[in-house]
Formats: sequence, C-alpha cells, structure tokens
Amino acid sequence: MKIALTSEQKWIFGALVVVILGAAPSYFMKPSAGGSGAAASSARVGDSGDEVPIVETTWSPRTMTGDEQRVLHETLKIDLNHSDVEQLNGLPNVGASTAQAIVDYRTAHGCFRDVDELQNVKGFGGSKFDVVKDHIRVDVKGCVFKDGGGESSDKPSGRKKSKRGGAADGKPVDINTADEDELDALPGIGKAMARKIIQYREDNGRFSSIDEITNVPGVKESTFEKFKDYITVN
Repeated sequence: MKIALTSEQKWIFGALVVVILGAAPSYFMKPSAGGSGAAASSARVGDSGDEVPIVETTWSPRTMTGDEQRVLHETLKIDLNHSDVEQLNGLPNVGASTAQAIVDYRTAHGCFRDVDELQNVKGFGGSKFDVVKDHIRVDVKGCVFKDGGGESSDKPSGRKKSKRGGAADGKPVDINTADEDELDALPGIGKAMARKIIQYREDNGRFSSIDEITNVPGVKESTFEKFKDYITVN
C-alpha cells in the first residue's frame, strides 16, 4: 500500500531524522553506569575511524614571578666579556667598528670589571653608553684581568691603579680635590664619569658629604656602593 505524505508531513519527518541523527553520537559516547565511561571519555574517534587516546594533564600556564622575570631579563643581556663582534654588533646603536673596538679594548686591558667600564672604550662617552647600558652585563667567570703593568689575575681586584696615587696607594680619594685620573681610578668610574663628577663640582660647589656624589648624573646607588669606601670629603 502506497502512503501519500503531504508536504507538511514530509517536512516534519525530515526534521525528526535530522534530530535523531544529531543525537546518536552523543548517545553512543555517553558513559555507561558500569564504569566503561572512563574509557569513552579518554578517547575520541579520529578521521580514520580509529579511537585516538586523549592524554589528560594537570599542567596549567602560570605567570612568572618578579624574580624569575629579572633573572630572565639579565640572562638575555649581552655579556661584554664573552661576546664576539657579531653578538656585540647586535646592541642598539652599535655598529661593526664599535663592536670591534670593544673586543680590542678587552684584548688590551683584560675583562671588563663592570658595565660602567665600557665608557673607557672609544666612542662610548655620554649618550651612546646610556643607550646600551640596560642591554649589557658583565660575567667575570673564567676572566683574566690586567693591571697597568700587564700582569694578569683570575680575580678582579675591584680597583684600578691611579697614575697619581689615590685609591691605588690605600688613601681615600677626596672627591672635592681629585682630578680626572684619581676619580678614574675608583672602581666603577671611567673617564667619562670622572669628567661628569668634576663638572658637577664646578657647577654646584664642593661636595658636603660622600653621599652627595649620587646626585651626579649617571652615578647610581649600585655604583656608589662599589667605591664609597675609597672616597672622602675634606
């Protein structure tokens, strides 16, 4: 017997088929009461029809702590003592010739004792040093340091020799009367910084205390800690 369906009945029948087909996968993938659902929930059907296991993990992303961020940032800086010309050339505002000048200075004087010593390299006075100082670091591991006589040591002395006494002979340097060479002999102070100290003294008068030297542009607290025991004011 042939059954004739109206267009409305055909539409309803078609809708029911769509609903049934859509619900079928969810029904068959539903965990059973007997505990087989664990296997079903840990697998999915791949494109080839085979079950592909789903690996569950408890890992979740986390935000780095402040100390971890600082360590990472410091590690990513360019090390003045162990980087070659190509790596140094990657510093901002540093070209191949300037990078070579850093390597030449290192060959002639030994390893850098601190970041501020870069100011002793030709071309790194003033603004250029300010551009790169936050992108560099000094790793003294395995380094050789040379003094004025060409001798070397595996450990930094922490102090430079002065041509006119001062820190080199054990006497504290009077920052109110010291010249450029005496200031340059202080750890962490290069010729460029020595000139800034003298310029500050000429513009503002005598230092009233050793702490006042931190008012000189470029003399940070960390730098001051390196040489504060070697200076005085009279």
